[in-house]
Amino acid sequence: MPLRSYAAIALRIPDSGDPILNVMIHDAQRRDIAALALQGLLASGESPTDDDSQERAVKAADSLLIELAKEKP
Repeated sequence: MPLRSYAAIALRIPDSGDPILNVMIHDAQRRDIAALALQGLLASGESPTDDDSQERAVKAADSLLIELAKEKP
């Protein structure tokens, strides 16, 4: 495995030079951010079975990833 791919995986930055690996890293980021967003919603009193909470967590993850992509020069 090239060092660049290894670094992209370790740092969770989808810039490995391999489009398939980049998609996998992006999907992992999205899942992890959505899980953290849902954890925050649950800590604020949301119900874990509320579909709206889950959708809001995924939308928050997507929004954050879009903003992070804008910062890249």
